[in-house]
Amino acid sequence: MKKHYYSADYFLFILPAFSLFFLFFLIPVFNGVRYSFFEWNGISAAKTFVGLENFRNVLNDKIFFEAFKNTLKFTVVHVLTVNLLALLLATLLTKPSVVGRNFFRGIFFLPNVLSLIVVGQIWKFFLGQASFELGKKIGVALFQIGWLSDPHVALYSTIIASVWQATGWYMLIYIAGITAIPRELYEAATIDGGRQVFVFRHITLPLLIPSLTICIFLSTINSLRVFDIVYAMTGGGPGHATETALLNIYNTTFNSFKYGYGTAKAIVLLIVIIVVSFAQIILLKRKEVDL
Repeated sequence: MKKHYYSADYFLFILPAFSLFFLFFLIPVFNGVRYSFFEWNGISAAKTFVGLENFRNVLNDKIFFEAFKNTLKFTVVHVLTVNLLALLLATLLTKPSVVGRNFFRGIFFLPNVLSLIVVGQIWKFFLGQASFELGKKIGVALFQIGWLSDPHVALYSTIIASVWQATGWYMLIYIAGITAIPRELYEAATIDGGRQVFVFRHITLPLLIPSLTICIFLSTINSLRVFDIVYAMTGGGPGHATETALLNIYNTTFNSFKYGYGTAKAIVLLIVIIVVSFAQIILLKRKEVDL
């Protein structure tokens, strides 16, 4: 009898969270799946059932595939860059010999408190008008590049801004991981004459795999659903050069008023994110080492 009392008690505790999850996640997802089988403009009361026609159109949509390629390119470059920078900063800022390391931790984390729309507007000004005017005054070719207007460069400009904003967050996760490693291991390696590169390769990196798993997982998911910063900096242009999958879905759904087709694209993207996430977790979990 006592067991049943506690079971009901636990259920009451999770009921508010489950209600919100059901209301704001499960119902929209269910409706999204349902609307993907209809041709609907999102406004009219009339909906036409088209079966799998929207999904067949997604597979033949060249612009969506270009947007998907941009998303993959953004993801690969962003994940590698942001994690390497964050790991480097975390390694440096956990050394006792570095003066003012708490101050620098705060400085590097500061961009993370800004919204991506604000970050996008700051970098849009800096890489657009400000860079052009500076290039004219000092005559340096680097500042006269069409950072946001050149189709071959614009996507990388958005990655630079995104890395600048996100590095501090991942740096803190790596710092937490490094500080959790027992000091005795470093002391033993120092007594044995181990060099810094050897210590990092054989002690720090293997014991940092759980932090690496979290950071790569989060940065990959955030990159696959990138929207805000690209929307603020380029709006997907020039042409479709920086249009990402989520931005393409937004344009299809809310600018072209193809709600059913847009939700079909969103479901395809959701399936890709789920597959990539599971593959990533399984792969990285195998590398983890117990302390």
